[in-house]
Amino acid sequence: MKKSIGKYFLNSIILLSFSLLFLSTAISMFNTYRQYLVTTKSVAETYIEEQEAIIKYNVKQMVSDIEYRCLNESTDQKSLRKKILEWLIQVRFPNQGKNPGFFFIRSMDGISIMSVSTPNLVGVDISNKKGPDGIITHDLFIKTLKDGNGEGFANYSWFNPDTGKVEKKRSYIKTISGWNSYLGAGFWLNDIQSVIDDKKDAIFHLLVKQFFIMIILMIIFAFTVFIVSLFFRKKMIRHFSHFINFFQESSNSAALIDVEKLEYSEFKEIAIYANKMSLKQTKADTEIKQALAQKELLLKELYHRTKNNMQVIISLLSLKASTIDDEALELVLQDVQNKIYSMAMVHEKLYQSKDLSNLELDDYILDLCNYLKESIADNEQHFTFSFDMEKIIILIDYALPIGLILNELISNIIKHAFSGSEPGEIKISLKRHNETISLDVKDNGKGLPAGFNYKDSNTLGLQTIFSLVESQLNGTVEFEDNNGVTCKIKFKDNSYSPRV
Repeated sequence: MKKSIGKYFLNSIILLSFSLLFLSTAISMFNTYRQYLVTTKSVAETYIEEQEAIIKYNVKQMVSDIEYRCLNESTDQKSLRKKILEWLIQVRFPNQGKNPGFFFIRSMDGISIMSVSTPNLVGVDISNKKGPDGIITHDLFIKTLKDGNGEGFANYSWFNPDTGKVEKKRSYIKTISGWNSYLGAGFWLNDIQSVIDDKKDAIFHLLVKQFFIMIILMIIFAFTVFIVSLFFRKKMIRHFSHFINFFQESSNSAALIDVEKLEYSEFKEIAIYANKMSLKQTKADTEIKQALAQKELLLKELYHRTKNNMQVIISLLSLKASTIDDEALELVLQDVQNKIYSMAMVHEKLYQSKDLSNLELDDYILDLCNYLKESIADNEQHFTFSFDMEKIIILIDYALPIGLILNELISNIIKHAFSGSEPGEIKISLKRHNETISLDVKDNGKGLPAGFNYKDSNTLGLQTIFSLVESQLNGTVEFEDNNGVTCKIKFKDNSYSPRV
């Protein structure tokens, strides 16, 4: 008997739909039971968090409104303060408790300015008055304000006008600028149990309602899936011919399919054409990889020959310098050699790298410094390098100007910063923050000459540094003279894109 994917598809959809119906019903029943058994602790914590957020928001909003009115209304401040207090004592705000919340105000000296729960204490000095729990609330509030930088929560016991009893209360207080006072509001912790009962009932009724709605929806869904699957069964078989035509014209697979292992005739036919496509794709991929490997080989050879040609130029300059008696001209030739070597080293690093566009900047700087120390410093100079560098991968477009900049900076330091045989140190820092790279070069030498302004200097070395940083790196450069000279260079490595 010939098997059909269409019939298998219909049976699978029906079985899957009823399995989903059963699984969803079981999950819904489990969630209903788990939610109904929610612990008192979690409900209490949620209630306190909600109350704290409401109290904190209303107190901050009210303090902001008072400060705004004091700053912007032209009324006499004493009259305005009286007007605000008359309005404020009537203000109530909704919260999660039984009754709306209200505010109270006390001066920093402990005078009760406004109190809804204890109006008999208004105007009274309660700075030393103990609450029902033996705590002086004024001291507690002042400590809270100090610890919280002018605001915070405090727990204490107070008279509840709604129940006529002393109950535990949690209040949020905040100072009022210009009033030498603080405003607060709170909620009664004894309200939690009633809230817990109400929330449990609400959760139970809501989940029961959701459970029956889910059952009805799943029944409708199962019936709909059954009808739709019958329709798509015929449609799917009819449209398989379109997929076969598609595979005849496309070539996206690089793997062969074992036709004999396939069970359904529709898939067998698709697999035959897919294998033909795979062979064509494999051939095309091989040709592309060969072309890419040849390109990389040629580029490596280009880097290698460029480095060798530069080395030949350095050797010729060195031979020429050995025949010259003019010390100044000899120094110029040495400087040119160092600049060429800094560029040649970039090509050498790229030749040795697997990535033909990028190199490790920290490794390049380390090698360049070692070369410059051996090339420039004489036997009488004693100095060391210290490095604090992160591993940073950078494009050749940045590496070349950085090498020339370092060559100029270090050459000047070795020649001018250290005097005689005194030991010196050159510190190099390399850091990245997001897209910005910071390169700092610092020495502990004798510093800049008195009155020297690097921004107005017309020396070739400084002009070279500024030109390379601003035009090649699109960055900034600054010099600081403090126990030696520090050059700080910053640039972003998003100006160029890889071309290999």
